[in-house]
Amino acid sequence: MQSKNVRLILVAAALGAAATAKAGFINGGFETGDFTGWTVEHGVTGSNTWVAGLGPAGDIHQSVVSGANIDPYVNAFDTPFNGTYMARLNKPNEATYEKSRIRQTAVMGAGETDLFVNWGAVLEDPSHAAQDQPYFQIDVKVNGVSVYSFQHTAGAGGNAGWTQTGPNTDIWYKSDQFALIGGLNVGDSVEIILTVADCDLGGHWGYAYLDGIGGVRPPPPPNVGVPDGGFTVAMLASALAGLIALRRRF
Repeated sequence: MQSKNVRLILVAAALGAAATAKAGFINGGFETGDFTGWTVEHGVTGSNTWVAGLGPAGDIHQSVVSGANIDPYVNAFDTPFNGTYMARLNKPNEATYEKSRIRQTAVMGAGETDLFVNWGAVLEDPSHAAQDQPYFQIDVKVNGVSVYSFQHTAGAGGNAGWTQTGPNTDIWYKSDQFALIGGLNVGDSVEIILTVADCDLGGHWGYAYLDGIGGVRPPPPPNVGVPDGGFTVAMLASALAGLIALRRRF
């Protein structure tokens, strides 16, 4: 995460944010049934090139899904995290050298002090070198400055709470719901980029589910508990930042 000096720069930069930009993330829960509001891109693993759109014709890997029994391996992904729909990048059990990502930039409005994300990822472990493995990644920029980056490769196994499953126990998955970034200000420009990729050698897959992305925490599905996933830590950090700012004023 950023240092105190970088955070002060971010706060100052917020004062110059474009006032005419629309506040808040658009369709962060994918409840339109599509990717309205999002930039959707695809590419080939092992390449740094990204192409706009939903993937090759006849092999669309990015989709918005709903209903029950969505995932063939993980019960945690049988239904959307919030509402009726959620996004899925790449396909289960299909390795085609595919990588997918969606991204969006939003300007924070009143009450939008934290960036929330609901995500789940499933990665097949090929026992390749780290740079060739399937992976899931989240990147966040605030006012153009990178403040958060998280990547998990299939070979990292059970690190950071990932769980083993699958017919050959070579599949790792994790589901999380939490505040990625706390202490945002009205006018802050926040960009989030969410990426998942198959392995570079083409025989193993990775895919991800995304939902509830935005500056306001979405409610969980009925009768389902919400894992903390770091939310409390983010809130404490935000409160501390506010207290420091208040003391400096007086």
